[in-house]
Amino acid sequence: MFCANDLLAIGVLNACMRRRIAVPDELSVVGYDDIDFAETASVALTTVGQPGRRLGQEAVQLLLAEVGGAEGAEGADGTAPGSPRNLVFRPELVVRSSTRAADVRLTAGPSAS
Repeated sequence: MFCANDLLAIGVLNACMRRRIAVPDELSVVGYDDIDFAETASVALTTVGQPGRRLGQEAVQLLLAEVGGAEGAEGADGTAPGSPRNLVFRPELVVRSSTRAADVRLTAGPSAS
C-alpha cells in the first residue's frame, strides 16, 4: 500500500498491528516524506524521501529574487524577475522493513484455441 505521506502510512501500520496483519509478510506499506518517525515506527517504514532542506532553501531564494529583484534585472541564472522557473528535485526511495520483494510468478494466460 502506498500512502500519500508517512503519517498516513504509520496509521496503516498501527491498524495492521491491531488487526494482526503481518507487515510486510501480508501487506507491504510505503510512505512519502521520510519524516523522523518513519525509521522508529512499530515497523521501520519504507518511504520516499525528498530533499526538504534544499526545497526550503530554493523556495527562499526564489522569494528573495522576486521581492528584491530590480525591474528588468536578470537573476543569477539569467532569468528575468517574475519569469517562471522549473526546478526538479530527485526523490530517494528509503527501503526499510515495511516492504519486501513481491513474489511474482508469470503464468500463461488462457489459450486462444
